[in-house]
Amino acid sequence: MKRKFYTLFIFSDQCQISKVKIPKYCINISILFTLAFVIALSFIVSDYIKLKKRKIKVEKLRKEKILQEEQLKFFSKKISYLEKSLKKLEELDHKIRIIANIEHPDTNSFSLGVGGITRSRSSRHRKKYDFTRKRELIARLHIESERQKESLNELYYFLRKKRSLLAHTPSIWPSVGWVTSGFGRRINPFTGRTEFHKGIDIANRVGTPVIATADGIVIKNCYDGAYGLTLLINHGNGIITRYSHLRKAFCKVGQKVKRGDKIGEIGTSGRTTGPHLHYEVIVNNVSRNPRKYILN
Repeated sequence: MKRKFYTLFIFSDQCQISKVKIPKYCINISILFTLAFVIALSFIVSDYIKLKKRKIKVEKLRKEKILQEEQLKFFSKKISYLEKSLKKLEELDHKIRIIANIEHPDTNSFSLGVGGITRSRSSRHRKKYDFTRKRELIARLHIESERQKESLNELYYFLRKKRSLLAHTPSIWPSVGWVTSGFGRRINPFTGRTEFHKGIDIANRVGTPVIATADGIVIKNCYDGAYGLTLLINHGNGIITRYSHLRKAFCKVGQKVKRGDKIGEIGTSGRTTGPHLHYEVIVNNVSRNPRKYILN
């Protein structure tokens, strides 16, 4: 069988002609190798471009994740701050309503909490869920703040008309110091028996000033057995305050006092374990928790 060749003529500068015979199969193999190389190179370039795009996408997602985490932290702090602020406003609202004897308006209370996520959720779904949850919380906090705003506005207009009532209602601490015994059942330090403590005890050094917690008239200034030197102030509307274990009392029976006036000093008169003030709030002959009548 006759073999096929390609003849290649080469012309040199000396006008010589060289002839080279190349088998046809070598040319075919070269073409095939070239095509294979081009195809392989195209696949490599295509994969490189895809990887480059994926890298860009991954970097973008990484930045989005960091941004989302920062936003979640910000929302969490904001929500925590708003919840604490609303709680303080609600406590203030509650105290003022007790003092002013105003019923709280009927409102549909709701919990600000939302159920947790399940463990089967992916990280991406958890982030989306967290954002949704934060938005729901913010929306609910907004509704709650509007409700609280309406309630406080109601109190503001009521109290503006009832300034005299507020002035004659206990609303501040009677002295500075530490509350060593609260309102309610306790063990008597002298008898060891459980008994009901009708007020609160505020401990401090002898001579610490005691002030009137509201406007009123002094109705008692005497030594009252175990209570020691005691002042009773009638604030009207069935409200009376007691200040006991005083060292000194600066008011006379029948004397008018204003909120913040110095009426005595902390002492150890009567039956005590140390210098302190025994303070009571009595409403219609019933002892009430003085802390509910303290706004500051």
